Amino acid sequence: MESSTGTVRRHRLTRFTLFALLGAGMVIVVWGGTTTAAFLQGSLPISPDCPREVPLEPGPDARDKAIAAVRRSLRTGPQEWRAYEIESAYPATNGKGFSIVAFPMCGPVVGGRTWVVEIRFPKLEPSASLSRGQAFVSRFRSGWRVWYRYH
Repeated sequence: MESSTGTVRRHRLTRFTLFALLGAGMVIVVWGGTTTAAFLQGSLPISPDCPREVPLEPGPDARDKAIAAVRRSLRTGPQEWRAYEIESAYPATNGKGFSIVAFPMCGPVVGGRTWVVEIRFPKLEPSASLSRGQAFVSRFRSGWRVWYRYH
């Protein structure tokens, strides 16, 4: 850029400028939809426990479908998991219970499209840590599936 004195000034990108540009880029990508996770997380998930693909929006009857996915996953699990009770199911966006785990672990897109299903395993009582489980469930192109078990 040439100044009024006729000398050429070079603009350097400061850390603040780079941060501002990155922030503006994130806003643009957020409005773009499913590519948001790739931008916010890079090409790899934040945690190796995150799903490899971006979940779809949960859609109608999400609670029932999330619970059904957990039930399917428990049928193939260890024998101790075959007797269970679903205690609660809620979207990770509500800030309740274990929902706060999904956002820092996998970012806002995955967290915003995740349901948490809390389970009790009576055969594993009285151990509090073994007898309680939390499944993180999302809808993918292939259907609803558990992508992480917290306990």
